[in-house]
Amino acid sequence: MPTTLITNMTAAVGAGAFYDIIPADGEEYLIRDIGSDVAFVGAVPDVEVSLRDAVLADAIIWIDPTTTPNRRLHHQLKLYVTHDNYCRLTNTGAQANISCFGEQVRAGLTRADLVTIGVGATVEIQPPAGEVWDVMEIGTSTWTAAFPDVNVLVTDGTLVASVILDSTMARGWEKQLHLIIDNNTYLAVTDTSGGGIVFGYSARVIPQACISSVQDVAGSGVLDIIPPGNQEWAVTEISAETWAGVAPNGYPDIEVALVVGANLSQVLEAGAGVSLRWNTEMELHIDTTHYLRITEISTANNEVGVLGYLKRSWS
Repeated sequence: MPTTLITNMTAAVGAGAFYDIIPADGEEYLIRDIGSDVAFVGAVPDVEVSLRDAVLADAIIWIDPTTTPNRRLHHQLKLYVTHDNYCRLTNTGAQANISCFGEQVRAGLTRADLVTIGVGATVEIQPPAGEVWDVMEIGTSTWTAAFPDVNVLVTDGTLVASVILDSTMARGWEKQLHLIIDNNTYLAVTDTSGGGIVFGYSARVIPQACISSVQDVAGSGVLDIIPPGNQEWAVTEISAETWAGVAPNGYPDIEVALVVGANLSQVLEAGAGVSLRWNTEMELHIDTTHYLRITEISTANNEVGVLGYLKRSWS
């Protein structure tokens, strides 16, 4: 049986040279990690990972750690690429053997793309009707310090202010993303670079139904996320319009707790509490008697986004 691995190495690549990982037309790859045989910088390989196409180039997924502290490199890479939207590894250190680890995956399910965003403008990343996407990697052509120069929000086309990722805050950039979106609840991405930007994303079509939503919570109010009696949900991300804390350590100014009967157990602290759980990969399983309560702390109206998928249902 032929191998499906695309794990490989290009030897003795000079400083500034690159290694393109381009699937054949009709094939798709999942890239999971990279390596280099020269001295690491900031405890990570001295290599930059970017998403490219035939027109737009270098939406940087993992940035050069020699010049910028690479916060994104502290999570497992999960970059799906196609023949038209492929990966470039750039050696940013001395001459090195640059490696990648990955595999060929079922074709037709990857949704990777690059788009241009004007100065201060916003673009929407919206799946077509009938598709549910899991957005796992994003990148931009410019970064400020350790973060891509965009704010990423969740929207339903009416509510547009609930922030998942903020370009000035560490929260979320270091973890594996699972932004579950569909045609009704999707992403709005805003340039914060001051000069316009190329934004790139890598997603995969998933078979599960999307349970994502964005809702307005009144000042000091609560929002209960309760599945129907015949369903179990997995919540993979929570966002908020209002954040608290000093950059780069601000967090959504909401509390998230599990509710069982009359009892609550807090999962995520509000922004000023500096809850490190906001920075870890999230998958909260809930049902109709074990559900989430989101409490608004800032006392102002606070749009709140909940992203996730239907894990199980029955008649």
